[in-house]
Amino acid sequence: ALEEPFLTHEKQFFLSASIGISQYPQHGNSSEVLIKNADIAMYKAKNAGKNTYRFYAREMSSQTREEVDTENALKVAIKEKQFIVYYQPQVNLKTKQIIGLEALVRWRHPVRGLLGPMQFIRLCEDTKMIIPIGEYVFKQACEDLINLKEETGFEGRVSINVSGIQIEHSDFLGFLEKTLAETFVSPSHLELEITESVIMKNPKSWIEILSSIRRLGVKIAIDDFGTGYSSLSYLRKLPIDKLKIDMSFVRDIPAEEDACAIAKSIINLSDSMKMVTLAEGIETEAQEAYLRENGCEEGQGYLYAKPMDIQSLKNFLQDYPIG
Repeated sequence: ALEEPFLTHEKQFFLSASIGISQYPQHGNSSEVLIKNADIAMYKAKNAGKNTYRFYAREMSSQTREEVDTENALKVAIKEKQFIVYYQPQVNLKTKQIIGLEALVRWRHPVRGLLGPMQFIRLCEDTKMIIPIGEYVFKQACEDLINLKEETGFEGRVSINVSGIQIEHSDFLGFLEKTLAETFVSPSHLELEITESVIMKNPKSWIEILSSIRRLGVKIAIDDFGTGYSSLSYLRKLPIDKLKIDMSFVRDIPAEEDACAIAKSIINLSDSMKMVTLAEGIETEAQEAYLRENGCEEGQGYLYAKPMDIQSLKNFLQDYPIG
């Protein structure tokens, strides 16, 4: 029952339940201990994908202690602005010109050094801290885009990863409109990336959500396409501009027939629905050649450039053809 979205004040909200269970006397002899252990089990339920339950087990305690420490460190990181935005160029596979940038968050941890999103994003989503972090990345990317145009003449787009939690649990549309107005970024130069798995959890609701965003002139891309289970009947109804082929398929091109077949089918699907296709994780000229020859329009990966900070990007753009 909680999975059904509900409306209040003309906004749509989504709920899910993650339940932790501890039992007397095997998991504790007092209400205080039982509640603490049930809370630990609840964290494990969240980590398992949410909307599920977990019974407490002793080995959970040490694992959860580390998560609590990281959560506290993240709160400090938000307050002290320890996050930085890196950018990875996206190129036109035919002309080799840079036509876009993907914004990628990094955490400048005071002890552990520079951390990539895989090391903290899941916990950010579980705790809803992804909302302020996501808003920071969004604003910074828009400001950097204007700065790049002034200093390098870059006229391409910036592509920003957006968590489903950001959109479902905050006034994202209002935030989007306000940020565009404050930074003077043209909506046509902005692209939002949302993962296939997030959209397919509730495709009916996402048709409405994405349509509202699309009406502002902002483009929409489905990230990691091919790793989930998309319903083609819903996919054709979604206001999508681009499909991004996941790097797990690109990695084995052109050596593995299965990887080639999957990539080619995604390109054909995208073409049939008048969408652009971008391949992630291109590292070799052989991969690039196969994708280009089979109709993939855009790509990104180490063959062109690794993610870099804004100053490194400015230097890079001085020597690379810009589309």
